[in-house]
Order: sequence, then structure tokens, then C-alpha cells
Amino acid sequence: MTDTLRHYIGGERVAADAPAESLNPSNTNDVVAKVPMGGQAEVDAAVDAAKKAFPSWSEASPEVRSDLLDKVGSTIIARSADIGRLLAREEGKTVAEGIGFAVEPGAALGIIGPNGAGKSTLFNLITGNIAPDSGVIRFLGEDVTHTPPMQRCFMGMGRTFQIPQPFEKLTVFENLLVAGAFGSRKHEVEVTERCAEILVDTGLISRANVLAGSLSLLERKRLELARAMATDPKLLLLDEIAGGLTEGECRALVATIRGLHAKGMAIIWIEHVLHALNAVVEDLLVLHFGRVLGIGKPDVIMASKDVREIYLGIEI
Repeated sequence: MTDTLRHYIGGERVAADAPAESLNPSNTNDVVAKVPMGGQAEVDAAVDAAKKAFPSWSEASPEVRSDLLDKVGSTIIARSADIGRLLAREEGKTVAEGIGFAVEPGAALGIIGPNGAGKSTLFNLITGNIAPDSGVIRFLGEDVTHTPPMQRCFMGMGRTFQIPQPFEKLTVFENLLVAGAFGSRKHEVEVTERCAEILVDTGLISRANVLAGSLSLLERKRLELARAMATDPKLLLLDEIAGGLTEGECRALVATIRGLHAKGMAIIWIEHVLHALNAVVEDLLVLHFGRVLGIGKPDVIMASKDVREIYLGIEI
């Protein structure tokens, strides 16, 4: 495994090039942990996975524990998204600094923050529309930091944009066929059935033969989601897809997204409509001027003094 780390399971972390004598093999709580990226979170995740997978963990020697960690390493590294300390500047201004987080397969992460916090910039970094000055982006275990956006799409990264821009002179179904054929690199005949299923899932089947230019805002939002789904993503990035919708329209869209998530789709969702996010995501990440202010369970994040003051404008 690359980027390995020597780590005291029961004590402090030490560098990968630390001398072997710095470890204490006589202590059964100490072990050389070989996990991706070398971060504390990765070590903790590897150990938790090993404990669950191997009942013999508690009685195992340091050498055996190291072997067990190696066996679970492939599941730890194959995250849907692994973002490592991104730094990005635009026109001399820092727009992302030290951003780091991970999304497990099938998980849903919500991203909030005031206007100008760097949320869409983060999506542009993840999808390759802009390149970071430093840091790493891993997708399904592969380093895609410098991979072109088109290739990331082929790998299974799908995205919506804040302002839907469908092919207005094509029908709804034709819009999906274009996205499906491009994302899967197949002939449109091969993706027809899948596109029809997506129309059903997104509530657009009755509008299949309608020109996209005549759709309502809710229908355009649904089409934006459907086009992203047609590329057959393993990770779906939603950029304020509920923005501008009425309460009823928002509930309908949330129900659609919850259905996709229930089928195992990993999701990263930027949104200002908090009740929509909370109906889908397991965790919230708060951005402020390009930095992570906090990440955790929605109720814990929204109870944070800093979050309430900066994001909600409530002084505590």
C-alpha cells in the first residue's frame, strides 16, 4: 500500500520513516498500521474495520494485527471520495485552504456555508473544472487530482449545476440519451432502457417527449438530476438543486433524491435549504472563506456556536 504510516494504536502517531526501534513490539497495544494517506482518521477507520471483521483482534499479537489491517486496507482506500488538504487560489485570492474530508460508499454528505464560502469552488476542484495548487483528490481509491473532468465522468463522477442548462431544442428523453451515451461511452441504443428508468425515478416520464426548453423550473431541476444520473455515477454531486423551488416542489425533489440514496448512491450535496439536506444526509460539512469550519452530525453541527454565528447570523 502507498503512503504508509507507522502508528501506535494505543499511543502517539510516528512518521513513516521513523526508526523501527521507536516502536514497542512487546506492547500488544502497539502495531505498525499500514493504511492509505497516513491520517489519524484513516488509522481509526482501519482499526474499527479490523475489529469488526476479525473477532480475534483483541488477543492478536502486534504482527497479526498488522496483517489484519492489511486485509481491510482495500476497503478503507476505496472510498467514494477522499479529499486531502486542498489549496486553491484564483486571481491571487485563496478560495480553498486545507479542505479535507472523506465520503464512504453509499454515504451522503451535506455542505453548507454562506455565499462566497467556496462551496461551488470545492465542487469544481473535485470534478476537475479547476486544479488545486496543492493537496490530493482520490476517487474510488485512485488519485484523480490531475485527471481531466471528462475522465472523472467516465470513472463514475456525476454532477449537477446550480443553473440547469439543458439542450433546449432536444426533448427530455434526448437530453438523457446524450448524457447516457457520453458518460458510459456506449451507443445511445444501449442506454435507452436505463434512461427510461431514470425518467421514471425522477418523475419525468410523462414529459419524455417534451422539448427541454419548455420545462418549468422544477422540471429543469429534475432534468439536471436525471442527466447526471444518466452518466451512471458512483458519486453524485448536487449543487443547490433545491434552490428556487417552492416548499411543495422541494419536498418532491427531496423524495426523489432520498430514493436514489436509498439505492446506495453516494452523494455530496451543497444546499442552503437545510431541511432538505437534513432529510437525506448523514453528516454536514460547513465551509467558511474556503476553510472547513466543522463536520459532523447535522444536529451537532447546527448547535455549534461558531456555525450559528457565522452561517445563521445568530450571536450566542
